[in-house]
Amino acid sequence: MLLRMDRSRRRAFTLVELLVVIATVALLLSILVPALKKARENARRTVCLGHLYGINRAWEIYSSDHRYPPPLAHYSTATTQAPEGIDINFRKINGVFVRMDVSGFGPDTFDTLNTGGQQWLTIYHRNKLFHWSMPERQGAWRNFGLLWEAGVVRNPEVFFCPSERDPDLSWETPHNPWPPVPETAGQPDNPNVANHTESSFERRAAMTGVLWDRIDSGVAIAGDVLWPENIKQRHRDGVNVSFRDGHASFVKSERLLTWWNNSDAWFRSESRHKFLETSHWLDLQSRR
Repeated sequence: MLLRMDRSRRRAFTLVELLVVIATVALLLSILVPALKKARENARRTVCLGHLYGINRAWEIYSSDHRYPPPLAHYSTATTQAPEGIDINFRKINGVFVRMDVSGFGPDTFDTLNTGGQQWLTIYHRNKLFHWSMPERQGAWRNFGLLWEAGVVRNPEVFFCPSERDPDLSWETPHNPWPPVPETAGQPDNPNVANHTESSFERRAAMTGVLWDRIDSGVAIAGDVLWPENIKQRHRDGVNVSFRDGHASFVKSERLLTWWNNSDAWFRSESRHKFLETSHWLDLQSRR
């Protein structure tokens, strides 16, 4: 009996040995876990880039099929109340595009940026897919949603970044349902406020009304949501951007984390100018 007990004691780990093993495992985990997280984020970033590339190609296919680019402003078709949409910086008059001053994004502001006549330079911010709030437009597709409505995009998940953590911008959440239906239009955020179905990608607002072959190859047409807080939660140090020439790339810069702050507001002209500067800066990144 004593012999058996002695043998069992020799087979057991000592407390010191157990502590060494635990410390070794903890050290390995501390090394591997960050590496695994980084690898997973790199994979999601690559998928996100593929989504933007797909949106770019869908936009071009739509333009080829319909002989005109999709009307990506608030309205799916021009109306008397909103000719050519409401967020463009020029309008088509007698078959000619005429520059217009719309909400502080007019010719005077463009000229200060020396854009060489890129009349479509405007805010890089429009990501709603399905419109609810206006009674006469309830149930209307808008922006990238028009690509889905036309059947050019077959998988709606392409409108969403897999790294997005905001439930209002993520794929198929209670706050951002797919498909969008009237029963979820005001839930669960606020039953008194329309809950638009939103993409986690933004597009260049002034692309509406611009003939596809008039857009310069270096213009950024779509990309990750540009708000610094969203960037920090998503890809952390940069954004994926799709350009007119068909390529998409990751743009990394500290500027993207500081371009907008708590003191900025839509009604301030200096804040609005930041949208133009940031959009123009993104265009320049296509050449690098």
